[in-house]
Amino acid sequence: MPPLVLLDVETALHQQDEHGSQALATARQGTNRPIPAPSWERSAWVRLRIFEAQALAAGGRIDAATARLADLPDDASTDERELFWVETGSLLWRAGQFIPAGEAYARAARFDPSTHSADQVRWMDRAATARYHGGDRAGSVEAWTQAMTLARNAALVVEVARIGATLASVLREVCRFEDAARVGQEAYDSALAAGVAHHAINAALAMGDLRLVSGATDEAATWFGRCAALVERNKLVRARARLARRWAELAVRIHDPRAMQTVSDALTAANQAELSRDACRVMALKAVLLGRMGRVEQLRPTLDRACAPLIRAGAARTLAEVRLWAAEALLDSGQPDLAIEEAARAVVWADEVGHTLYRTRADDLTARARAQAQRDSPAGAPGDLERLLEIAVALGGERELPRLLDRIVDAALHLVHADRAFVVLLDEAGDPKVVAARSIDGSRPGRPSSSVVHTTLKRGREVIVSDVAERGDLRAQDSIVHMRLRSALCVPMLEGDRAIGAIYVDSRVASQGELTLSTRLLRALAGLAGVAVTNARLLTESLQRAERAAEMAHDIRSPLSSVAMAAEQLVELGGLPEWAHETLELMEAQARRVMGLAERVLEDRPGQPRPVDLAVRAERLVGLAARDARVGGRALHFEAIGDAHILADPDELDRAITNLLANALQHTAAGTPVEVRVEGLGDRAELRVRDHGPGIPDALLPQIFERGIRSSQTGGHGLGLAITRRIVEAAGGSILARNCTGAGGAEFIATFPILQAARRLEGAQG
Repeated sequence: MPPLVLLDVETALHQQDEHGSQALATARQGTNRPIPAPSWERSAWVRLRIFEAQALAAGGRIDAATARLADLPDDASTDERELFWVETGSLLWRAGQFIPAGEAYARAARFDPSTHSADQVRWMDRAATARYHGGDRAGSVEAWTQAMTLARNAALVVEVARIGATLASVLREVCRFEDAARVGQEAYDSALAAGVAHHAINAALAMGDLRLVSGATDEAATWFGRCAALVERNKLVRARARLARRWAELAVRIHDPRAMQTVSDALTAANQAELSRDACRVMALKAVLLGRMGRVEQLRPTLDRACAPLIRAGAARTLAEVRLWAAEALLDSGQPDLAIEEAARAVVWADEVGHTLYRTRADDLTARARAQAQRDSPAGAPGDLERLLEIAVALGGERELPRLLDRIVDAALHLVHADRAFVVLLDEAGDPKVVAARSIDGSRPGRPSSSVVHTTLKRGREVIVSDVAERGDLRAQDSIVHMRLRSALCVPMLEGDRAIGAIYVDSRVASQGELTLSTRLLRALAGLAGVAVTNARLLTESLQRAERAAEMAHDIRSPLSSVAMAAEQLVELGGLPEWAHETLELMEAQARRVMGLAERVLEDRPGQPRPVDLAVRAERLVGLAARDARVGGRALHFEAIGDAHILADPDELDRAITNLLANALQHTAAGTPVEVRVEGLGDRAELRVRDHGPGIPDALLPQIFERGIRSSQTGGHGLGLAITRRIVEAAGGSILARNCTGAGGAEFIATFPILQAARRLEGAQG
């Protein structure tokens, strides 16, 4: 077996000759062995394992590579484990998996918390940078804060200055201004103490930027002045250009009469220093000045020159900043609709990476633009209104959900003249699912942009992408590339304040005016669709419940018939004890009552009100319930006074009375009575059921008749009293509950119109 040192050399030679497979095979000969004890052998083993992981990652097998680095023997040292986590972070970073890379670097930094070394600071700094690139602003702030603490503890003053300047900028992005000021000041002081000019400049710029967005322009000027002194003293050309861009922004913000000259100087400095992104920012500032001066004909070309290089470079963060300046320029030039679209583009990126400052600024610009648009814009075209009315009628008349979804996607496709349209609904797990899709030419529509859909559902409002070229996630989709699509629009469908889905459209056209109109139309369609989908779902669920109820009614009818017949036959035999006779009669009566309910469900037959004697019905049901009451050691007392003829469905009335009796018996202790009283009182009849239990909690009294409300933990579903109220009110009556003083307990009072009054009420309603 060749020594590991020789395998290490052989692997390096294969790698140098670009014999990748042979190099990997040689490396595995060594890494499959246990880790050796001698230090020179261990070093070779570590290098071989790292090379093996790098080779796997280069072949696209990043999961296998990271798993190989994580698979360390128990006797691996702390330094070896730290090294492997660092390498894991590097591989994940190169694979574009920034968040996992950040976690790997953070684990490397935490391996030996008892020491404070430059390596720990370095790894935690990389962890923060990875999380920042991955869009995790909160995670990056946490990691940079830890890195700065490590640098402080290790007395690494230069690192405190370097990391502090970066952290101050990120804290500004998440609107933690006080923390940003504290960290930025420490970074500036540390840089001056260490005599490192470029870190001091970075800290001063961060502090100036912070004061600028906070509106403290005088303080911003002070910090930029400190920066200028450092720049001139050290003759730093690129730093001078970066500072010039800040002076230009300050001049624009304070409406300095010399702002255009300041902007021109900043643009020259950025171009000379070859700072293309700063040049784009300055160009956007120039657009703001042009908008204020009303030079609209120069505005769009200037904005195009500001955005085009950033789009080509994929510089999303800088592009979002430029979009916000563009929104301000368009707003100042009296083009609020276009300003809203520019702000919306910036919001998509800001939401994805948690850039609170950009999101706040975009929301402010959007609010101002919408207010201006409402003042200035005329009403929509009559044709659009007519089309929306036709769509509203069509959607309102559709009850089957699949056909409704087809109508919605067709309406979206033609209403906004899109090339593709999709309807997305959230499933039970809360995940978006495409439920309907169309393309204008009948071809396979493919799939919508998942990032746009997810952002729309998360925010609960529309997302506008007026140029697909700006979005890497859209450019990567084969269907979008094949169809040469350029613009996308996604609007949420809401049920109240909750998003239940979205309508997504995209098009080959990127006209700003058409997108503005499309947004309004699609927003209106989504409003109609949200209501229609919710109603269709409710109807479908109701029909499904009705079908299940009918099936259950059918299944229980035969067993109940057998029970009723058996009870009847036993009663007819005679010679039974009185208690058995009563029990069988109760069984038969209850079985036939439930059979009657089952028949009504199966026949879908509504009950028919007819004259009934409330006292007779109540007395019979009290007699049936007496057996159960006696078994539980309770007594049922019944009393009837006066004429109590009412107009009601007899079967439904029996259900209401039975529910009240069952409720009273359930809450009455053994040895206490339940009192039932029916009384005719001129134009009304009252049914009173009183128990001597603990009563109803005061907090529940106002809602005791609502579905799902129970006054105690004694089982049930909280439906009995809700059903009772429905039945009483269907008979023209009312019901209330109250707690009794003195002996305690609760009393339920159902009041019905007496028969003559009920007939008069029925005639008046007819």
